[in-house]
Amino acid sequence: MSRRPRSRRARTLRAALFCLGAGAFVFGGLTYRHAWALTHFVERGDRTPPPERLGWRGALGALAGGAVLPHPRHRRTPADLRLRYDRDFVFTEDGLRLEAWHVPAPAARGTVLLLHGFADAKDSMLDPARELRALGWSSYLVDFRGSGGSEGTETT
Repeated sequence: MSRRPRSRRARTLRAALFCLGAGAFVFGGLTYRHAWALTHFVERGDRTPPPERLGWRGALGALAGGAVLPHPRHRRTPADLRLRYDRDFVFTEDGLRLEAWHVPAPAARGTVLLLHGFADAKDSMLDPARELRALGWSSYLVDFRGSGGSEGTETT
């Protein structure tokens, strides 16, 4: 039996479906790379600037490779604000050590748990801790995984 030649329409449809599939594969790979980059800190490197500050070359680089997020480090401690504090550690189920600071207030009304934002460290919460102490509240500041004084390279 002889095969019937494919119509032009069928060839065009097949090519379009191939391009669509290839595009979905590339898009999936880029999405995976970005998700990985946003959940894993690197030890060295400059943080990727906000998109509005990237030129077209920087934007293409960030699009292809994902953002660069260096391991957040402390820039100051409670002692820099003349606050007494105790350094503490919390251990995760998988054995990582997370660093915490307890900033006590005299005759405290209670303790407030202060948690930093994405790709930051607990020292970013020192000003609120100082204000809470002035209002009679103790503070407990914790570094998430991979941030500040805590172990690990992953974040959520």
